[in-house]
Amino acid sequence: MAMAMAVLLTYERFHYRHDTCWLLSGRESEDSAVCLACVIEIVEDEAVAVVRKKHVLSTFQMVLKNSSSIVIELLTSDGRVCTHFIETLLGMLLSIEDGPVLDLVTDILVQLMVELKLEHLFHCVLDECHKQLLETSSIIAILPVFSFLGKLVNAMPHLADMFSTEHCNLVECMPRGLMYPNESIKSAVCYLYGKLYSSPAAAEKLSNHFIENLCGPFLATLESALTKELQINCMGLLKQLLNSEHFVSVIMSESGYQGDSESTPTLQALNPLPLVLKKVLLCKEELLQIASTQCITAILVHSTRKYAPSFILADIPEFLFEHLSSTSEVLIWSIYCCLLLMTEERLFFSKCHTVYGIDALLRSIKDVLKMNNVELHKQGLLLLTEILERQPKEIKLFTNPGIFTFATDVLLEAVNCQVLEVAVQAIKCASGFLRKDHLTTPVQYGELQKLVTEILKRCADNPFPAMIRRRVNQFLFEIQIHPTNRDQVRHLARQGHLLTSTLQAFQSACRIALDCQSDPCAQENAFTAPTSESEDTLEKFSFFLLEICDTICIPTVTKYYERAPVASVMEIYFSVLCSMFAVVPSMKESFAIKLGSASFIRLVLEVKMALCSGQSYKELEISKEKINIIVWYGIMTEVSDVLQKSLIHLTGSVSESLSLLLEAPSDHNSLMHQQHSLLVIFCVAYVMEDRFIPEADLFCTVLGFLHCTQSRAGHIPLYVIRAAFYLLAVCQEKSEDLSTVKSHVINPSLCFIWGLIVSVNLLCTILKSVPDIQLLYFHHPLFLKFFFRYPQLIENYGGKIIKLWITYKGSNDDGRSSGDCSVSLLTNNECTFLPLQSILQSNPNSVKVFLFDCKWKGKLRQIFLMLAVSSLSGKCNPCSMSVLQPAFNFLYCSLHQSSSSCRMRATAMLLSSISLIELIQKILELAWEDSQGDLSETICCSANLITSSLVSFQHIYNLEVHRSFDMDIDKMLHLISFNSKKKSSMLIVSRIQLLKILLKQKFTSALLKIKHSESSNWSRTERESALYPLNVKSILYLLAALQNLLIQKDFLLVRAAINCIETLLDFLHARDLNLAHHVASQPWNRFVLLTSLELETGFLQPGILRFMTLFLKYESANIITASEIKKIIEEASKLTLSELTATAIVDLKIFLQQVSC
Repeated sequence: MAMAMAVLLTYERFHYRHDTCWLLSGRESEDSAVCLACVIEIVEDEAVAVVRKKHVLSTFQMVLKNSSSIVIELLTSDGRVCTHFIETLLGMLLSIEDGPVLDLVTDILVQLMVELKLEHLFHCVLDECHKQLLETSSIIAILPVFSFLGKLVNAMPHLADMFSTEHCNLVECMPRGLMYPNESIKSAVCYLYGKLYSSPAAAEKLSNHFIENLCGPFLATLESALTKELQINCMGLLKQLLNSEHFVSVIMSESGYQGDSESTPTLQALNPLPLVLKKVLLCKEELLQIASTQCITAILVHSTRKYAPSFILADIPEFLFEHLSSTSEVLIWSIYCCLLLMTEERLFFSKCHTVYGIDALLRSIKDVLKMNNVELHKQGLLLLTEILERQPKEIKLFTNPGIFTFATDVLLEAVNCQVLEVAVQAIKCASGFLRKDHLTTPVQYGELQKLVTEILKRCADNPFPAMIRRRVNQFLFEIQIHPTNRDQVRHLARQGHLLTSTLQAFQSACRIALDCQSDPCAQENAFTAPTSESEDTLEKFSFFLLEICDTICIPTVTKYYERAPVASVMEIYFSVLCSMFAVVPSMKESFAIKLGSASFIRLVLEVKMALCSGQSYKELEISKEKINIIVWYGIMTEVSDVLQKSLIHLTGSVSESLSLLLEAPSDHNSLMHQQHSLLVIFCVAYVMEDRFIPEADLFCTVLGFLHCTQSRAGHIPLYVIRAAFYLLAVCQEKSEDLSTVKSHVINPSLCFIWGLIVSVNLLCTILKSVPDIQLLYFHHPLFLKFFFRYPQLIENYGGKIIKLWITYKGSNDDGRSSGDCSVSLLTNNECTFLPLQSILQSNPNSVKVFLFDCKWKGKLRQIFLMLAVSSLSGKCNPCSMSVLQPAFNFLYCSLHQSSSSCRMRATAMLLSSISLIELIQKILELAWEDSQGDLSETICCSANLITSSLVSFQHIYNLEVHRSFDMDIDKMLHLISFNSKKKSSMLIVSRIQLLKILLKQKFTSALLKIKHSESSNWSRTERESALYPLNVKSILYLLAALQNLLIQKDFLLVRAAINCIETLLDFLHARDLNLAHHVASQPWNRFVLLTSLELETGFLQPGILRFMTLFLKYESANIITASEIKKIIEEASKLTLSELTATAIVDLKIFLQQVSC
């Protein structure tokens, strides 16, 4: 019913004869149907119009597309009909001239052949095509045949083999199509050839055909092609041919290429391929540009050395660089690949193509980095890397500073790319960029610094995986990798590539600094004004490298090493560190110390143990770098030869190394040298505070080594003795004393006896072999304490050691060794003084060595005596008068009788004696109480005076205070203002003296901190805030007390009171000027003055002239009148100098000076 309703397409004249089985209908269009038998008869009937044939074929094509299985089943049911239909359609290729109909017939034929898949039918079709090619006299008429064959082989590639084996006669007919002056025919033939030669088997079988019949005509066709279609098909065929090295050789021979890279190539053929491809490259069609570039690349892949010169001489690189401005990613990728191959040929550089194209390449990379194509990023950077690394030194790549700066900017952008692989390639590229011959004049060190900084930061900022860890056990590394963290392992490997590239780039930067050291032009910026300072200098760049190595490079490598130790990374790392010593030679010692303090010795030993096996190259290199760095430390350079010979053989864990020290060396010196090397390494490590070996184990092992060597009467080199004694000294604090320590044998099979008691005699015996103890000396507190720990060492070497300690010349010493210099080293350097103080306090026997065995000059001896007295005084009770009184007297007198320089050092020493300061604090606290108990007044007096001196001298010399204490100002003022008559005048004077010193310093002493009593309850007005910690009431009470002391006949009291009043008025003058004049003008002052003048001595009484001078200074006319001043002057004029004391002369001079003002 559906078929009846459909529109039936038939050939009315013959359809009645056809069986209904030939009816076909489309699945998607049920309203149309066709009779296959009618289609065949319509197609072969010449009387039917072409338009109707086209309509019928179109309908059949639709049915074939929608119901191919039905059509194929119907055709295969009758082979005769199927063959006849195919032959009919083939006949139409020659009989019809309408282009669309020909295309329709061709498509139906191809589709039928693909669907039928009948081999005999293939042969039939190919035979029929060959027959048509032979019988047709017009070449233009066979164009559809070539087009059909091309499409057929494209749809069924396996037919290419059938062409090359069973239908070679058909292939032989094809070259004449290239001779015909019609580009459509040439295009169809080239297309068919391209499909045939795309099959490797067919290409091999058609090799002779190409050489004999095709090569020449094809190259001529390629060179003369005008239409886009022909050019594309020619390039397609060429690409297929270039896959075979044999065809490449034939084509390049036909192109007239003669010679190789070692001679000058020539292009002598009529149509040389390089010139043809250059012509295609210069066309405006992007597709052809891509094809041309890819063909050049395909040729160079086979042999760059053999074929690249011809393309380079044709100036093709120049145009490739120009095409890098394209926005096509395919074209840019093709150009990158082609240029990358050309970089393998030296002619590419000698013809200066890189100099011409570097700007275009940099701009291309900058644009490409904005694209979302990671592979393109990497390929462009790879090309730039190869150019930078292969560029000859004699040809300058960057001809001006601008292009150099631009290159730096491009590399900075690439380094900061978020994709790790791109960043790694960019850093590799930067490594090639960092070459001295790439630098411009003047050298742009600032740009280099920016690049190196970003490279190191990019590496440091890259996150490390958190799940992978290194487990260290007896210095053996085990990296636990589980299936769950394989991604982390891969990421860690990529991080390793990044770190390796970063270190290589940093090493290149260091190499630049080293290379520029020998070039005067590269050290300074020639364009810097004479009066200005340039930032772009080699010195600043070198210091920059040292600083960034310390702040970024070393921490980054350490972080990575903690997760995955890799020998290649560590090898480059050690090489970089060695380079740093030469980059900044003036800082090599500081850099070595910095490395040592960062546990570098331990790191190197771990790397040596974990990553080096056998006698591998990496082991040799790492050992070499380790030797260099240890020697740079400058600790024991005389052992460098032994280290060079022995370090390579040192393997094993720490315990194994300690066992090695206890082994008995054989006749060979290898083991002995290893032992000596180990001791030196351990010594250097401990000097750098890298104590990776337990002190107790190392102490016992060193003793065992010394005992073993001494028992065999073996010779111990001086540097080994020095290292051994240093290790004993620094390990002693955490080990047992020599009187109880037992030799620690790690391997019981050794020949040592367990339980052997090691005495100090062993050390003394070894020391006797040393010509001068100074050769062993280390300036270290523990080294000093070790020799003062045992009486035998004290007796024999204590004096020499302490002298070396005091006279040690630091890096800033000018070579002086006098007593003054020694005192300065002792008292100004806390690190020098405190260990001596500790020895004095802990070992009374050391006092004898300090004061008598050492033949010091007077000042130095006095300092040592004060040191001993202050140390011993600090241990006493405040009531121990018999000990403290003479001690305090000695200290006070020593302070005031010394020269200014010696006084400063003595004060610094006393201030650093914490026990002495605490003792003085206790005494003062007891003295300020109303009831002093058993405390002696003389002790209190001495404590006040010493405190006054320390406060005064500390302020004068601005010395460091190690311990301060509080002083209750209320209690102190109370004791002075309301003195008991039972108190001695000396005690009162000492208190006034201390108060005067505090007033003079405005109560800002670093030693005494002022506080108020908890019971004091006075409000602080705005005026009294300026007087803090005093107030008006306390000032008036104090003044009254001091005035009362003036009318007494005690010279010390009068003198102390006058001095205190003078200092008090100075204090008030600075804080409250009105109050100062008020105090100076009090009527009671005149009463005190008149009372003093009535005495027998009159105005010559001690202190009275100073008292009157104060009134003149503050213009207190109510206290002393002009007539009284005149009278004093008249009486003084009658006196002779012999009648006046020295103090009176001074006071009179000050008085007269004030009168004259």
